[in-house]
Amino acid sequence: MHLLIDQLDPYIEINPIGVPNENYYPGTSTIMKAGDVLYSSKSFLTSTKIVGHVAIVGPDYRIYHVNPVGDVAGKRDTLTDYRNRHYVGETIYVYGPSSGATGAANWASINYSSAKTYEIINLEPLSSISSNYCSKFIWQALYYGSSIDLTHIGLKGSS
Repeated sequence: MHLLIDQLDPYIEINPIGVPNENYYPGTSTIMKAGDVLYSSKSFLTSTKIVGHVAIVGPDYRIYHVNPVGDVAGKRDTLTDYRNRHYVGETIYVYGPSSGATGAANWASINYSSAKTYEIINLEPLSSISSNYCSKFIWQALYYGSSIDLTHIGLKGSS
């Protein structure tokens, strides 16, 4: 998870409460951008029951992510719905990729519904979308949507 944070530029943090305008991050004059990566630091006893969660803003300002809640793992939420998945007091950080944001956002919006099962202990190759988890989905969006490997160790979809 540190690789994702270290290689993206943070420019705002938001707190999960009301949203006056879905094109702006709540309580700010910062415009949402396609490809923004949302990161929430979590502990075992918080809303997702896992440590940390990432999502990406799509070209339609919807939030695309993979989590274990519900029948299908791939999710397309409004910012309000996404924020409601977090407890009050949890912080969501916004990171803007230095390049490739549009391609990654488009890839996520096209492929999120292919994520059928949530498996954090995942032996499937990185190319497998159907068996997925949140950070793998963001890696896929950046890799397949913009040819960016966040790890800088040469991972491929077959890895």
